[in-house]
Amino acid sequence: MTIEKTIKHELELAGWFDKSGMYEGMIGAAVMELVTVFCKQGHSGMSAGLVAGIFKDCVNGLPLMPLTGHDDEWGEDFDGNGTLQNNRCSHVFKRADGSAYDMNAVIFRDEDGCTFTSFDSRRDVTFPYSPKSETVDVKND
Repeated sequence: MTIEKTIKHELELAGWFDKSGMYEGMIGAAVMELVTVFCKQGHSGMSAGLVAGIFKDCVNGLPLMPLTGHDDEWGEDFDGNGTLQNNRCSHVFKRADGSAYDMNAVIFRDEDGCTFTSFDSRRDVTFPYSPKSETVDVKND
């Protein structure tokens, strides 16, 4: 079975083509379109993993190189209090005092597997900084 057929079969088993499901089957079609292009590129085992990893980071808004913290990485005043949002990674912010934090540094996971962030997810960062998240399991109340 080809990679395309294998992936299509997995998507079918998961119900991603179902018209009555989430996004009316459009997710399965969208993934298959990407798979078709990926397969046409003729990747070997090594380049396939590299391309897939880089693509995943890019579409998830992660920078490919560490953030520098230089002035050109920051947008306009985010909240009227001097907080700036990083242009390269939307979950990194700089306070008016110049210190910076990643608001997704800690991802909490409850007993049902649901994940969430809160004010407690923030961690101060120093530059250069490569964004990363730690997952912490929490008990349901």
